[in-house]
Amino acid sequence: MLARSFGCAKRGPNSGNRTRLICSGKILRRVTQYVLLIALCCFTESIAYAAQKPIRVKLEGLWVKPSTYQTIKGGRLSDVIRAASGVRTGAFPLAARLYRQEQAQADSVFLADAKRKLQAYLTSSDSSAIDPVVPPSLVKGLIATIDQLKQTGRVVADLNMTRLQIAPQLETFLKDGDRVVMPPRPTVVYCVGAIEQAVTVEYRYGVSVEDCQERSE
Repeated sequence: MLARSFGCAKRGPNSGNRTRLICSGKILRRVTQYVLLIALCCFTESIAYAAQKPIRVKLEGLWVKPSTYQTIKGGRLSDVIRAASGVRTGAFPLAARLYRQEQAQADSVFLADAKRKLQAYLTSSDSSAIDPVVPPSLVKGLIATIDQLKQTGRVVADLNMTRLQIAPQLETFLKDGDRVVMPPRPTVVYCVGAIEQAVTVEYRYGVSVEDCQERSE
């Protein structure tokens, strides 16, 4: 019965061995086809599940409805912003920040590698490898700075809804675990750098670098 179901049967009284060999080959091919078909179906279902598996995005700060939102893979940041009904009065979208877990991990790996290379530079036994322009004290300072850095995973994202409508190519596609923080509008501007002294200037529309210079004199 099994042989017939796979399309093989004896063809004559003296062909038993040959028939069995042909039958075995047909059975093996059919079984292989069935296994591959089942594997393909399972793989297709896995892809469909992964594509539709919801991802979670947390909105913090001055959103109208700050919360954790669900979207699908490929969901856009603008869609989540609409779900949160935009920002509250006093929010400062220009300083909004998007933090991503995988970016934080990548930053951590990059900084660890940079620190390892700097330490190897300090402990190098080859005097010719030491650059006189880069003194050991500077390298030690860079290592100390790396130790103080916090890997937040911040990524660049445009949250200007008007600009996104005009240029949708600027859209940010979300990933699971993303966190978007909307800060309040600052009340002061910190002026530091190549000025007489570091000062703070009250924030107002139209404040400029010249205001900082005048305040520092």
